[in-house]
Amino acid sequence: MATALVDELSNGTTSTRYFDHLQYILTLLLTNPALTQTPSGIDDIATRLMRIKRTTKPAYFKKEIQDLTSVLVKNIGRQEEFQSLTPQTRFRISKFLAYYIARVLRNIFLQLKESGSL
Repeated sequence: MATALVDELSNGTTSTRYFDHLQYILTLLLTNPALTQTPSGIDDIATRLMRIKRTTKPAYFKKEIQDLTSVLVKNIGRQEEFQSLTPQTRFRISKFLAYYIARVLRNIFLQLKESGSL
């Protein structure tokens, strides 16, 4: 399931559907104060943000990841399969997606750093 979501997200013909979701998720991730202290630990920050249980904020990283996961699942036509999974498994899929997005961003940072653009 996670692989199918990543394939859909990275598919060149459908990826523009998710631009707004990704832009907002990246904004939430990049504006996290912990990022200035450890830019190479961005995947750890994403994991920590996925652990948040309660918040008063109307929009937060975990919720946005779960919303993106739902949209991806719907667009690949696997809603029934996704809903048949346990809540823990569904959360793990969302957590994987958050980790994947953070890892891609980390790799972009590293490439920019190596090229001297960062």
